[in-house]
Amino acid sequence: QCDNTNLMFDWTFRPRMEKAKIWRTKSRQLGISWDDEHYDTWFYLSQKGRVKLVSRNEKLVDNGVTTAAMFGKVKYILTRIGEHAPHILPAGYSAQQLLSKPYYKHMLLIHPVSGCELVGESTTKEVGRGGTYTYGRPDEDAFIDNLDDTLTSMAGSCPRLFPASTESFEKGEAHFSGWQAAKAENPELV
Repeated sequence: QCDNTNLMFDWTFRPRMEKAKIWRTKSRQLGISWDDEHYDTWFYLSQKGRVKLVSRNEKLVDNGVTTAAMFGKVKYILTRIGEHAPHILPAGYSAQQLLSKPYYKHMLLIHPVSGCELVGESTTKEVGRGGTYTYGRPDEDAFIDNLDDTLTSMAGSCPRLFPASTESFEKGEAHFSGWQAAKAENPELV
C-alpha cells in the first residue's frame, strides 16, 4: 500500500505535458482498492483539481452506501473522518453536509471551499471527455471491454492514468500487455 500511494503521489504532481499510464496489479486482500480511495479522499480534502474515477459499470463507481463501489468507499472514509477527526474536514462542514446536495450528487463530489472534484463515470468509448482532470483511475481495468479505447479516450483529458486490476483475461489481454510493455520500457511506470 505504501508503494502504491508513493507511486501515485510521485506521478500526480508532475507537469501536465508529462503524460503516462502507471500500471498497477492487484490481488485479493492487499487493500489496493481501499488505498486508492484513501488517496482520492486525501486529494479531495487537500488539493485543487479534478479526478476521474472509472469502472466497468455505474454500480461499481457509485451505488449508494455500498463499499463495493468507488464512491461508496470515499463516502465511508469521509464519514469516519467526520466521526473521529472532524478537524480534517473543511472548516464549518460536517461529513453529512459534504455528502449531501449541493456538494454530492450521484458520481460527483465537490469540495465546498477548494472546488476540487471527484467525478465518476462508467466506461464507454468516450469516457473522460468533457473536461480536464489531474489524474484518472480506471479500477479493475482488466475487466473493461475495449480497454485500449477507454484508456485512449481518458488520456485525452487525464495526463496521468492509474489503471489497477486483478489479473483477468476475460475481456482480453490489454491490461496484462500494457503492464508487461511498461515493465520492459520503463519500470518506473509499473
